[in-house]
Amino acid sequence: MRYLFIPVILLGFFAHSISAQFIVNGSAVQTGDRCWTLTPAQNFKVGSIWNENKISLDESFDIAVDVFLGCNRSGADGIVFAFQPVGTSVGVAGQGIGIGGVSPSIAIELDVFQNFDENDPNFDHAALIFNGIVNHGKPNTLAGPKGFATANIKDCQFHDLRVVWDAKLKKLDSYWDCAPLFSYTGDIVKNIFNGNPLVYWGFTAATGGATNEQKICIKNNTFLDNLPDTTICVGQAVKLKASGGVNDTYEWSPTKGLSNPNIAEPIAQPDVTTLYKVLIKDKCQRAFRDSLTVKVGGTPFSFDLGKDSILCEGQTLKLTANVPDGQYRWQDGSTQMSYNATKTGVYGVKVVKNFCSATDSIRLKFTQAPVATLGADTTLCLKNKIILNAQTEGATYKWQDGSPLSNLVVYKEGRYFVNVKNRCGESNAAIFVAYEDCHKLFIPNAFSPNGDGQNEILTIFAGDNVININTFRIFDRWGNLVYQADNFKANDVLFGWNGLRYLPGVYTYFAEVLFKDGVTEIRTGDVTLVK
Repeated sequence: MRYLFIPVILLGFFAHSISAQFIVNGSAVQTGDRCWTLTPAQNFKVGSIWNENKISLDESFDIAVDVFLGCNRSGADGIVFAFQPVGTSVGVAGQGIGIGGVSPSIAIELDVFQNFDENDPNFDHAALIFNGIVNHGKPNTLAGPKGFATANIKDCQFHDLRVVWDAKLKKLDSYWDCAPLFSYTGDIVKNIFNGNPLVYWGFTAATGGATNEQKICIKNNTFLDNLPDTTICVGQAVKLKASGGVNDTYEWSPTKGLSNPNIAEPIAQPDVTTLYKVLIKDKCQRAFRDSLTVKVGGTPFSFDLGKDSILCEGQTLKLTANVPDGQYRWQDGSTQMSYNATKTGVYGVKVVKNFCSATDSIRLKFTQAPVATLGADTTLCLKNKIILNAQTEGATYKWQDGSPLSNLVVYKEGRYFVNVKNRCGESNAAIFVAYEDCHKLFIPNAFSPNGDGQNEILTIFAGDNVININTFRIFDRWGNLVYQADNFKANDVLFGWNGLRYLPGVYTYFAEVLFKDGVTEIRTGDVTLVK
């Protein structure tokens, strides 16, 4: 099998390697490339995800997240979007919502349970808090608590949360389902983080005596958009991948070389190095932007490992990807130019050179020299047949009569032999097939129960070819039944007729006999009783 250089390279905006950048703690589990369940609907669970890289609050950011607070309208406790320089471990369960006691910190609290000792209002609410103090009766609440347009947001629906930080104006704005939630202006870096702008960011959630499944999905953001540029071969194509837009709300530019500039994942095939920009509008018609440079360079190449082949066991086939100065990776991870194949399987290699790549694979089968066998000499019943089978994969055949088939049907006694040959050698086998009369038995035509100890009992005599006497009946000349025995073995005089109470003369017998070849026969005849 032969394949030229890979035609399409996959890239991703926003979702690219996002899962690898988060530390997952507690009950949190990842459910998609950009989605996490922070808590299951179980008591006293706490889960969090923290990005492993700190961001600087000296720079502005914009992030949109889908938030799911559960389906239990009486559930607890909520989700927090937070910033803190302390670390990336899990928080505290219950009413602290996973951020309780974390100081210094600033967090947007989405609280869905009224805790009277925390001075919570009697409705689901959002608030901006700092230093992990969720008690709204204390000065640690910077904004809120504020209710939502929907009184109970534990409605089994995803809701849109957007947070925007303007570093120049020192202003933090939040939005819920496309509408403004609350706004705060203040020097967060100076007043909360003691002048240190570097913080971790992430999400926490918790349950307590009441529960809910609580989830988040990161959509558009400016934290995770530092994608590296990529280089492709001349004539190669690359798949661009944006996300977070609704329907066809994508605008790529320049449009030259794009399969469709208004979809999330267009195919780009630029002739020269090109900076691609994308404008994404989400369901709130908010605009997000990103860009990526696709560098065009290198010279396309190809190579051929050869055709699929059959070889003999013990042989070695040296496969070579003849691309000087290439970087090689075979199916088992080895990195040399050549590979010695010795077993059945598919062998493949990817070669990279100057940012271009090509792959090829080959299927090999290693086979043995044939070992012909027809079994041991055998004896069959008359009129029976046997099929002699010498089938071996990839072989040719020649029987004693010249037949080229893999099997031979035998009806007659004789010696049969076959020659089996393949590319790795040949083998011969032979068998003698004998025939015998499997239905032999003996029923005397006369017997004399006179007490002399000879020929006293009339029964059926046979060898091991008889399995069972199903029935044995004797009739007089007028057709009267004078004796009957059923289901007995041949040669058993206990099931024979002694004729003691009957007059000398000619009688008729009827026997149903089962033979070892499975055939049942009826035998009839005359027998003379002599006294």
